[in-house]
Amino acid sequence: MKIGFLIRYYFCRKMILENKCFPHHHFWGYDYLQSKGFDLVEVNPNDCDLASGLYADLFSQNRCQQKQMIKNKDVDIIYVPFFFDCYWIAFLRMMRIYKKPVITIAQETWDTSYIKNPLRKIIALCHKCLAKYGVDRLLFISPNLIPYIKGNFRQNGVYGLEHWGVDIDYFDNFIALQNKKTQQYIYFTGGSNRDVNVVVEAAKMNPSINFYFQSSKAIVSKIKCLDIPVNMVVNTNCSQQSDLLPGYYNSLCVLVPLLKKSSAMTGITVIFEAMAMGKPVISTRSLYYPFDIEKEGVGLYVDYNNAEELSNAIRFLHENPKTAIEMGQRGRDLVEKNIIINCSVKNWNIILMI
Repeated sequence: MKIGFLIRYYFCRKMILENKCFPHHHFWGYDYLQSKGFDLVEVNPNDCDLASGLYADLFSQNRCQQKQMIKNKDVDIIYVPFFFDCYWIAFLRMMRIYKKPVITIAQETWDTSYIKNPLRKIIALCHKCLAKYGVDRLLFISPNLIPYIKGNFRQNGVYGLEHWGVDIDYFDNFIALQNKKTQQYIYFTGGSNRDVNVVVEAAKMNPSINFYFQSSKAIVSKIKCLDIPVNMVVNTNCSQQSDLLPGYYNSLCVLVPLLKKSSAMTGITVIFEAMAMGKPVISTRSLYYPFDIEKEGVGLYVDYNNAEELSNAIRFLHENPKTAIEMGQRGRDLVEKNIIINCSVKNWNIILMI
């Protein structure tokens, strides 16, 4: 069987060639499918007619990839690790123009009750329509998402990935090259639906604790107040996931405070990455997470938009480093036991409709 594997953005190919390891959240299932003898057909960047100066235009770049994949008549199935990267193919599949089965992974329920902006609500409904009618197998990255989408999709085409998660080798390859951990700061990576300003306020409440905020310029620009405290270092060098690895490695704990409730399972990738690095997490509670952070003993929960509660949680781990290390080790153990990519794809034969 030939599987058309749509790699997310061409720069990922450059990562593979240079780093010789996969940034795991761009390549769910890649190495496993390859090891099982499946013939993976990829899009060659040289086949794309985009000029190099347009690489920043990710939408155009992605649609170009999809067009090239559609032209390939040899593939039996199209597999896309991100639903966001198969809109064009899903639309053609929904219109019955494209005939090959499409399989992809979704990270949200498209529940529009959280959305107040009418335009955003319409866009979410369009995305849901594409997922419902343009995808043959829809994989959800947590079984806890399934109850919230029940009845909205063809049930025989919906799967919850019970062990979705980490490519452990990717992190271990980095760890093996490192020296002694410093555990010198509280680490925050920003990201989608992340409460940047509550982290800044928590840093102000703890002037004796060092904070390290590493994210893209777009995320950093969301800080309302320009008076960033002296105990917070801000680094906008974050062009790819591997840039974050030293930040995880040298931190005491990792912050994932969510800005508001949403239909997406935001924050879980950072939580998995922190656990793979053996770090405890402080996060806002989400119904969609595949496990309970506090019950598993891998971190602490805080309320939405509550700087004081976040500050107290940070102070607790800072004043109890032994507890922080124990939480981090439990997180690492949980990753090794249950949250690992090779566990998540045990049922690929069913998923691929073989």
